[in-house]
Amino acid sequence: MKAKILLFLLIASMLIVAPVLADDITFTTEQRDYYFNTGETAEIPIEYLNNLGNSVSGQMIYTTAEGVNSGGFTYSSSSTHSTSLTIPSGTGNFYLTRLTSYSEKVIDLDISFQYSDGGSSKTVTLGTITVHFTSDSTGMNSQNPQTSQESATSSSSSSSQSSTSQQYSTTISQMIGGSSTQQASSSQQALQNNQQNYNSDALKSQMEARSNEIAEQKEALSDVLENDDLFSSVEEKLSEEGFEPVDDSESISPESSTDGTFTKDYSNPDGSSVTLSGNIENGEVSSAETSFDPTEQESLIPQSLLENTTYQGYLKSLTDDGFVSTSASINYTKSEALFNQTFAPASGDDNGENNPFINATLTNDLENITSVQLTRDANYSWLIPVFIIILAVVLCAAGWFVYNRYFWKNEVEEILPPVSRKPAFSYREYAEKLLREAEGAFEEGNYVIAYGFAGQALRVYLSNRYYKGTEMTNEEIFTKIALSNETRWAVKTILDDCAMVEFAKGAPDTDRFEEIVSYIRKMIAE
Repeated sequence: MKAKILLFLLIASMLIVAPVLADDITFTTEQRDYYFNTGETAEIPIEYLNNLGNSVSGQMIYTTAEGVNSGGFTYSSSSTHSTSLTIPSGTGNFYLTRLTSYSEKVIDLDISFQYSDGGSSKTVTLGTITVHFTSDSTGMNSQNPQTSQESATSSSSSSSQSSTSQQYSTTISQMIGGSSTQQASSSQQALQNNQQNYNSDALKSQMEARSNEIAEQKEALSDVLENDDLFSSVEEKLSEEGFEPVDDSESISPESSTDGTFTKDYSNPDGSSVTLSGNIENGEVSSAETSFDPTEQESLIPQSLLENTTYQGYLKSLTDDGFVSTSASINYTKSEALFNQTFAPASGDDNGENNPFINATLTNDLENITSVQLTRDANYSWLIPVFIIILAVVLCAAGWFVYNRYFWKNEVEEILPPVSRKPAFSYREYAEKLLREAEGAFEEGNYVIAYGFAGQALRVYLSNRYYKGTEMTNEEIFTKIALSNETRWAVKTILDDCAMVEFAKGAPDTDRFEEIVSYIRKMIAE
């Protein structure tokens, strides 16, 4: 009887305490995956619940990420934005709009809201919403709710970076609409409505300014393409083979008025198509790559290569082994041209990254060949007899050991010297050493090396702490390691910042560098 009473009191106390543990601010979406037709503007409703009893102002941070395929390679593209936002007391909703794509793709959208409450900083993290742009989204949207998590944070500052990708508008606007509050007086409601209108107008002005800036950058880069010698020479080669530009196919993704990427489609009267893509750096085209189907457009393979005996030998070897050519590309730079041709089994069993390919280096005019190389999995069938011999030797050694140990009467005990063991690898100490080297390099003005060491220290810690110990790339960290939304956002921001400076696309910042080192050092000490 006493046990039942104690159990009843325990359950009652849990029911009383439960409301106190509720988050102060909660975001909820009806789905985790949203499907829209290509060319359609996505509208994603987000419901909020504010239990603080008063309106709260803070920073809304939203990050988009997608993968872009070009010329047989996959590139990742991300965009991070932040804007001021006021959440009224009670319940209501707002919308994320103007997310558009004119091609089929999948975009991940991460949303968080940072605010201060009673002197402490807090973060509301909704998590990842996946937006699918398809040719037909009929019947694909289904209920799959997602609710935010609230946590304390040591800093409410955010890093705002922007990058664009092919046929994707980075102009994303947040608009407060359809909100309703509970337990609020009419005067308080009017004040909140005025605040909402102010936020909406201010955000609209910011987005329009950003849209105009991007349009100006695209126009500047379009002028670069029109007057660039490398780009013109590649277009001339395509024209000689009967390929002309497809109307309105040029797409430019600017990073600034002098840097960015581009793609452009070409076709011939037979209906064959070629894609030209590349990079613009410091106001000139640094690389221009043509991607084509070598089986349909063999004329685009350099004649000097077709007449090369080494290339023909590799081609015959792959054909005899049951491989067929699937794709080819020529990447033109200021100094040379790099040819790549990929093969796959004719049976249809694609080996992915293990498929063989031929690489060749040529001069820009494609007349002279510097090198031709074949890369494929080696044939290890010759190892079978070697393995059998080794196994026989091991069995003989084992038999001799057993005989010597148990049947030989004059057994002699062998005293072996102590085996010296290497100290265990401490990834925390190694990561801390990298941080100290990063700080030293930064003080000496070697900013690229400093940011590189800082990013390496974070990757060493994460790969050893949460994975197998082999140092991982930035992309592998987010695909193979499960991190909380808050940690994932912080790690992604740090790695992106380090990469921007390391690859000379961002400027070093003393305060930001100290903040990065402090965050990594705190993570290592946990």
